[in-house]
Amino acid sequence: MKPYSVSKINCFLSCPMKYRLQYLSNGTIVPESSDALIKGFKIGLDIKDNKIIPCAYSNKCLFRGVIDVLNGNNILDYKTGKYRDKPDWKQLAYYAIWLFLSSDYDTVNLSYLYVEHNKENSMTIHRDNLDIMLKSLIQRIKAVKEYEDNPQEIYNPSYLCDYCGVRKYCKMNVDNLENQF
Repeated sequence: MKPYSVSKINCFLSCPMKYRLQYLSNGTIVPESSDALIKGFKIGLDIKDNKIIPCAYSNKCLFRGVIDVLNGNNILDYKTGKYRDKPDWKQLAYYAIWLFLSSDYDTVNLSYLYVEHNKENSMTIHRDNLDIMLKSLIQRIKAVKEYEDNPQEIYNPSYLCDYCGVRKYCKMNVDNLENQF
């Protein structure tokens, strides 16, 4: 079910059942998050001759995303909500893969800017790490693809279940309610 995105991969990693209900159900129970205005630099990655290559952002590419700000070898993503001392770098690392494959930069600078707190997390990734990052992305996409081909009732119960957009359709929620009475 390509194209894959950071949102789809993270949804699957957080809870395969949420992924199933959100993306694999007949019809869309919960629509993908979409902002009224989509701004930024649209990117895509695909496979050709068994290699990941950059491509135009489309529904036909393997992976796609939108970089909020791209300036040379600097990738910036705006974040709202809670500031995180230790952010999850996967999103920007996937975007860095695209930039490495599209340029001759030896390093890519990644930053999350928490707009409500005026705080920033930054790190630099070196081209030497590209193979590791590619393997990680491919591994995650394969896990999602295998699940799409054979969806099962796999749950990852956590505190996030209270905030889940498909909670009312989830068997875990029903089971938890039955156990409370």
